[in-house]
Amino acid sequence: GAWNQTKFPGGIKPLVDRLHARGFRVGIYTSASERACGGNWGSHGHERADAAAFATWGIDWVKIDDCNYGTVSQLIENQRAISLAMQSSGRPMIIQMGGFVMPSLFNPHAQPRQDYTNQPDQAPWIWGPNISHMWYTGPDKGNEWASTLRNVMINNQGSFYARPGQWNFAGDLWCGTPQSNVPGVYMPNTMGETEERATYAMWVISAAPLMLVGMP
Repeated sequence: GAWNQTKFPGGIKPLVDRLHARGFRVGIYTSASERACGGNWGSHGHERADAAAFATWGIDWVKIDDCNYGTVSQLIENQRAISLAMQSSGRPMIIQMGGFVMPSLFNPHAQPRQDYTNQPDQAPWIWGPNISHMWYTGPDKGNEWASTLRNVMINNQGSFYARPGQWNFAGDLWCGTPQSNVPGVYMPNTMGETEERATYAMWVISAAPLMLVGMP
């Protein structure tokens, strides 16, 4: 339930209040495991404290990542724990879960990750609606046409499960994204305008949330 006092010396709630006053909604990131994908602390073991903090701060949307876990069963158990904590927090928040279907469900020649079993019930659109409003259906989408096709192919496997309030998330959109100006971070524009337009159209057809990537 603590925050980075170096980056946010005034606290999270005053920042959220300012954004709300300007008509924005505010999201935050955590992980269902002990460590998040970037190495920062996750919420495992502190689910209720973190959910209570998010509610107190006025958070509207929470992305719950899935790095650094053991088996799929452990992943789902961890995600259920933080989902229950958030639903009991007293504040309605959109819950976006990580945890995607393994490649072998759509590509029989792919090598499944060791911690997955080749069972359809591992697909996130099967267990995701019970614990979240939105769930990743594939890996992170990059700024490449190949990853666009990969993610939309996976996402379409679960297209019939999407409905109002429960969405398959096919990945962030790289449309109109400039190269990063952050030192040490190089994000080239590898998709042309036609590919970006086609990507956007496929996400609309798939009823996938339209989240644009923003780079400094």
